[in-house]
Amino acid sequence: MIDITLEKLLTTGSCVSFADRGFLPQSPGLYFVVCRDNLPRFAYIGKTQNLQVRWQNHH
Repeated sequence: MIDITLEKLLTTGSCVSFADRGFLPQSPGLYFVVCRDNLPRFAYIGKTQNLQVRWQNHH
């Protein structure tokens, strides 16, 4: 099990905001969607071989 908090991930990981989604790399990686309503929380976590293609296929 990986023990990581959302705050730690957002401050130490390579994050791309929704506005900058066109700059996603064409590389493998883990990705996550964060809901920022009352308390920031993970809405979805996934992995892919190509982050850019994965985004384009879903949006």
